[in-house]
Amino acid sequence: MENTELSRPAWCTADAIRQNLEADNANVSAVNKAELENMVLTQLFGGQPWPADWETFSAVNQNLIQMGLWEEVGVEPRTWRTTPLGRELHLDLFQAFMGVINEIEVPLILEEYGLIDLSELNAVCLGTSEADAESLLEGYVKRAIRRFFGLPEIWNDKPAGNWPRN
Repeated sequence: MENTELSRPAWCTADAIRQNLEADNANVSAVNKAELENMVLTQLFGGQPWPADWETFSAVNQNLIQMGLWEEVGVEPRTWRTTPLGRELHLDLFQAFMGVINEIEVPLILEEYGLIDLSELNAVCLGTSEADAESLLEGYVKRAIRRFFGLPEIWNDKPAGNWPRN
């Protein structure tokens, strides 16, 4: 009897498939990271309010869901969480940069990433008024973005040229 089994092409081995999936995942991560960076640039330096207004907040969250970084886990009450890919890309930090999370969390996240120190955290949390704390926090967020992306201190509110990428 003749052997009718077809031989597998080299690209169809388990190792080859795994490598292709890993490469695809790396590409997805890079694309999502670039998109997050652009969202930060647009939100903070494009004339949008910080923290984000409700319309921007909703649009950003919809983008994060479409990117596979944010997902709904409960309907009643509605609850959300960061996906594994979102955690890999430090979504919490990008949300803080864009002002699309609870403002109380922002200084804690910046301090956790080493982008502000404990005295700056206390200055925001123990501020004399909500407006003073928000203004101070916005300045710390802008400085944190410059530090995180390695931007020069002279680059303040209106960047020129391309957004630097890590």
